[in-house]
Amino acid sequence: MNTTFSKSCNKEVSKPVVKDTLVVAPVEPVVIPAPVKESFNVKLPNGIELNAYRGGIEDKLVNF
Repeated sequence: MNTTFSKSCNKEVSKPVVKDTLVVAPVEPVVIPAPVKESFNVKLPNGIELNAYRGGIEDKLVNF
């Protein structure tokens, strides 16, 4: 018994025709350096000191 799962009512199945071909040259990856973060100590009103980054969440919270 020969069963075919892609049977198409005894009609020929047309195959897609490739008309154009695109050739892409290899590209070198671009390396972007990480930004330099400036750290500093933030002293809270209760005396606790936090080591934070300038412009980071701790800095923004204290400035708020």
